Amino acid sequence: MRQITSGTVMVRANSSFFNRGGKLHRVERVIKHELFSYVTGDYDYGLLKLKQRFRRGAFVKLPSRRRRFPPGQRCTAMGWGYTLGPASRDQLRQVVLPIVSQKVCQKSYEATDNITARMVCAGYMEGMRDACDGDSGGPLICRGLQAGVISWAIGCAQPNKYGVYSSIAEGREWIRNHTGV
Repeated sequence: MRQITSGTVMVRANSSFFNRGGKLHRVERVIKHELFSYVTGDYDYGLLKLKQRFRRGAFVKLPSRRRRFPPGQRCTAMGWGYTLGPASRDQLRQVVLPIVSQKVCQKSYEATDNITARMVCAGYMEGMRDACDGDSGGPLICRGLQAGVISWAIGCAQPNKYGVYSSIAEGREWIRNHTGV
């Protein structure tokens, strides 16, 4: 979110394609979390205020502040990022990943990074499937609730290096303070 301004981004709704279909919405304002740290990835939250509301439809729900997602729960990460093959980045992709406990995730990153309470981890110990570069900002959806926002990892789909997501439950108060939702 550090380089995004209202004049440099638009939101495409109702399309699974990056550059076509659906409807484009102009962004009125970009709201970045005041405590975001580029060094640690902590507080990696941002909001986009659109100039026009979305029409009614099916929306992903936000979890309550107290909602936790148990280790092993299968969730879906989505984005237009890189894949291991020569696949086009034009089509939205998704991958199913299990939630990983804070303890296991912290152990996998203990030599380099600190996993905070505002982070949730997902992925496989053996790697092979994960979100990747270009997916940042995409959702992690667990049973219709947005559990997280794709934030960072060391590499993509690396063994014993889980994907790290900003926890929506931990960011709910900040979201509510800026949106009323």
